[in-house]
Amino acid sequence: MAADRRLATLARPDGEGRRGATAPLPGPAQPWRRRPLRAALSLALVAAFALAGALAYQAAGHKVPVLAVRRRVEAGQPIQASDLVVTRITRSASLSPVPADREAQVTGRRAGVGLVPGELLTDGALARGPLLSSRQAEVGFSLRSGELPLGALVAGDRVEVVLTGGQEQVRGVLGLPGGQVLTTGILTGPPAVSSSSGDIEVVLAVSRQAAPAAATASSAGRVALVLLPQEHQGH
Repeated sequence: MAADRRLATLARPDGEGRRGATAPLPGPAQPWRRRPLRAALSLALVAAFALAGALAYQAAGHKVPVLAVRRRVEAGQPIQASDLVVTRITRSASLSPVPADREAQVTGRRAGVGLVPGELLTDGALARGPLLSSRQAEVGFSLRSGELPLGALVAGDRVEVVLTGGQEQVRGVLGLPGGQVLTTGILTGPPAVSSSSGDIEVVLAVSRQAAPAAATASSAGRVALVLLPQEHQGH
């Protein structure tokens, strides 16, 4: 009888005869369930590497030839073809060097600032004024503070040369009244401070016709420079 009861209890499908019995834990995921996920991750990585490689190749293929400085050029000096070298750089919105195909246009122009070997040549480093023509001459001026505009003058700036002083002061110079504009000129180089006198030395390209009067007034110390507005400056 006792044996029959035990058999009946064990035979119950609901397992009520086994107090404290727990449901079996789920087994590990089947391998075939993980394989699609791994395959998808692998394909994504391959695609990412392929895209990175394509972008790198595309960037390398967009290098452009530009001009760089080979030899040092002082400010105000003409740039020779031998001073330049062609190099290739990756195109960038933050850089604006002079393209290599403009070398012929750059050769012969004056440097607005000192050019250092290895740097890229930009339009901002070029003087805005042209080289002397057959109808021009260079005249030097030694000026004191107040006889030229405040702020930094640069090569290529266009200025007026004004005769200064009263009638009596300038009568023996040119026989002209003070305040008269003698001529206009273009700075061929940046101003320099004289180590001996402390005066500011400026060299201008002026017309050959006006050069004698400008030189006479300069030697007498009776000139001042007036910077012309940007819209009137030559390029």
